[in-house]
Amino acid sequence: MKLTQFILFGILLSSPAMATSTLNTSACNQQFVGSVEDIIDDSAFDYSLVKVKVIFKRLEVIKGIVPQNIILDVLKHGPFEFIKGQSYSVQLQDGSLCWADKQ
Repeated sequence: MKLTQFILFGILLSSPAMATSTLNTSACNQQFVGSVEDIIDDSAFDYSLVKVKVIFKRLEVIKGIVPQNIILDVLKHGPFEFIKGQSYSVQLQDGSLCWADKQ
């Protein structure tokens, strides 16, 4: 019986749910509100790890030093979906996306 419980516990720990974590957004050293000026998709393929370039125009700086125009490489089919012309509150850590919320 104990071997079965040990195996079940091991399976639970190795599940994909255990691999996810929450991000401490307070560690993000740049925050701004910006509008999506363009989305550049140069990929000829459409698979899960394809990246697109999202070009933001900064509207307001909340934290850190943020240039007027920001270009981010993000997953095309990732957790954040950006729409051209829409404004977002964006958090970055050294130029990489931490979090984004639609305004």
